[in-house]
Amino acid sequence: MTLCGTVLMLFSYSISKAIDSCGGEFYTPKTKATVSAAAGAEQAGHSSDIIIAQSGGKVNKPVEWEQPISLENISNLPPFPVDSLPPVLKDYVLAVAESTQTSLDMAAVSALSVMALCVQGKYKIMGKPDWAESLNLFGIVVANPAERKSAVIKLLTSPVTTYEVEMNNIFAPDIAHGINTRQILERELEFLKTEVAKGKGGKTLDDVRRKQDELDSHENVKPLRLLADDCSPEALTSLLAENGGKMSVISSEGGIFETLAGRYSQSVNIDVFLKAHCGDTIRVDRKGRATEYIQEPCLTVLLSIQPQVLHGLMSNEIFRGRGLCARFLYAYPKSPVGSRKFETTPIPHELTGAYNALCRDLLDIKRDNVKVLTLSKEAHELSTQFANALEPKLKGDLEHIADWAGKHHGAVLRIAGILHVVEELRADGTPWEGTT
Repeated sequence: MTLCGTVLMLFSYSISKAIDSCGGEFYTPKTKATVSAAAGAEQAGHSSDIIIAQSGGKVNKPVEWEQPISLENISNLPPFPVDSLPPVLKDYVLAVAESTQTSLDMAAVSALSVMALCVQGKYKIMGKPDWAESLNLFGIVVANPAERKSAVIKLLTSPVTTYEVEMNNIFAPDIAHGINTRQILERELEFLKTEVAKGKGGKTLDDVRRKQDELDSHENVKPLRLLADDCSPEALTSLLAENGGKMSVISSEGGIFETLAGRYSQSVNIDVFLKAHCGDTIRVDRKGRATEYIQEPCLTVLLSIQPQVLHGLMSNEIFRGRGLCARFLYAYPKSPVGSRKFETTPIPHELTGAYNALCRDLLDIKRDNVKVLTLSKEAHELSTQFANALEPKLKGDLEHIADWAGKHHGAVLRIAGILHVVEELRADGTPWEGTT
């Protein structure tokens, strides 16, 4: 089996465990629309023994790994466990897939990425002491041309785009006032320097120092940016620095990989993607510009790419060798082309409204202090079993993709944490503040 095929198979096999584990371990679903974790696992064709019972269950059996599924017959891949998504997400994903006549996986993976965009930098999930994961995701959906990738991404990101525009309209006067104030302070500082240099007006260096301090302490209200598309690594670094270290790159094309490979600079530059996935500090010094210093950056990436782009990504030795490929979660859904209906059911207005409200409520959560989600005793046992079963395989049948498989446990935790935050959002839009 090819490297790409093995990665896709593992993600399809394990994403149901990640989502169902969250559903069974981190909270008790509040509505009947969300099935139990064990039922969800059984529906997907997996053993429910690895899912902890929702109330005081015990884990008695080790994790059992299924045989790899050949990419040559992707129709055998397990279906996306949509029933384990929180009701608002589940209903909207189903409606989008029906309206656009696209694979359910495409809408579901896009929805997970949008949820990550909304909560990144606000929460972390602790796997064990000294190990915590941020709730941002790198996701790739693979689809051929004419599979309506753009339509799906537009529907899923629409409330984020609207939120960005509305917030910038609201704060437009403050943004303009901040710019004007900085310009005035800069001119006053230059005037004082000139006066002191000429010995006029009784001004001293102390006056210059005080004005400089006033300028340095001034903070502009900056326009809100939540989304970027095909941007250079340097531009992405600046966007992160200007937006509190949080940004997302979402595109229905894979041109960003050509940019990272040196389309403009003639050299590979992927550091910002590597560091912003795991929250490593970014410090950039450029001649003639102020230093850009970003602590705990968070970047969410969602790309819908063609199979040829995926092949180019996997065959790039630098991307693979430095761990860029290993940071992505891949979905290669079965194409519905050839069996699509023209007359479809429109997305009901109430579902669109509920999804839009969910995104807005998540975006409204403040980033003042990063909240840490912790595992229950049962969830920790499951996590430990999963890690112990995975580790020897990194030198066994998964050795050829040990880079990706080595990050798989963390990806499972991230998905679980994201869905927990989505499910625990209160009806009035306020976040859940209790202990997980």
